Amino acid sequence: MRIPLLSGIYSGFLAFFMLVPLYRPIFIAHHRIQFVYVSFLFALAVFLSNINVVKYVSAKQTWALLLYVFFAILSSIYNQQNIPFDQLGLAVFLIISFYLGVWLNLKGLVHLFFRLMGFVFIVIASYIIFQLSKSSFSYHTYYYWSGAAYKIDYLTASLYAYVLAAYFFFNGKNIVEKYAFVLFCLSFIAICGARYSILFTVITAGYVIFKGLIKNPVKLAGSIFIIFLLFFVIVIFNSNLLSKGVDLISYSLFRIENLGGVDNSVLGRVELFKKALSIISQNFFLGQGVAGSAEALHSNYPHNLLLESFIDGGFFSFIFLSYFFVYSLYLVFKNKSCVWCVWVVLYLFGAYLKSFSIYESRILFFFLGYAISYKGSKR
Repeated sequence: MRIPLLSGIYSGFLAFFMLVPLYRPIFIAHHRIQFVYVSFLFALAVFLSNINVVKYVSAKQTWALLLYVFFAILSSIYNQQNIPFDQLGLAVFLIISFYLGVWLNLKGLVHLFFRLMGFVFIVIASYIIFQLSKSSFSYHTYYYWSGAAYKIDYLTASLYAYVLAAYFFFNGKNIVEKYAFVLFCLSFIAICGARYSILFTVITAGYVIFKGLIKNPVKLAGSIFIIFLLFFVIVIFNSNLLSKGVDLISYSLFRIENLGGVDNSVLGRVELFKKALSIISQNFFLGQGVAGSAEALHSNYPHNLLLESFIDGGFFSFIFLSYFFVYSLYLVFKNKSCVWCVWVVLYLFGAYLKSFSIYESRILFFFLGYAISYKGSKR
């Protein structure tokens, strides 16, 4: 009894650690950043208490990650740069997150982990929807809806919505988890305007429907019926919700249609990619140093974790990190016992190739570790 209790506590710590990018803006706005630091300390404690988990990971992956960080540090020394230890710590936590993902699958209480993540997500996502409704669901006030400027951006929130929807659709233990919560996550993705999340969700849904038609069409029809029934009941109790939801979905569709036209988001990323490649060519082998992309791009980042690793640590950091991803993805596809793991890893990898900073990619490394060690555990 004692071991499952301890595993439950550890799993709870890891759930809050993985959610840091989602709730951190709120703590920063209220000058409570110390709670974020505590989450990192708890995650570190879990790792140190279970450090033998490293033996379950291929030495190739471990060395690739260590050498990625090593060459980034070497680059900082070469450029006579003061190493930013906060960013270096975040880079080290990428490795720790990878091991913690392995631990969660092998030793942790996986379902408890996702339930805690789901609970926190509901609270924050509901808060986002509430703030949007106060401004008549206008995206013009999305980022600055209060004097505190919480800035919980829609893309980060949609990232968690997809991960949670994928897990609970395949592993939900009751109608609330498998249908009601999944419907909530899918609805959030539909109204959030995050094009990548929307398109990837549509692709995933297409795969699920295709496999369902082949394997068990009756069960698939039942699942779709339950989801639409829940949606119908929700709309009955709030007649304004449908019209507001349609407006938001229209905005999401407008953003998708704009992909082929003049779009500031797309043009901005293209410009960042060009600047990143230019910076790489100037210091190809040794890079700019840890977090060097922020200075080189004037407090910005390339929105691509591989380009960012190239800028920071040069050619060798890029090569070792690329090797880690190629080998890890090979192991994920080789392990065919976890369908939802494959979809989550592909989604996260794509997200960090087009958005976010590598120093915030802990969730990607975490689920890579989880997926490669998956053996069909059901806890």
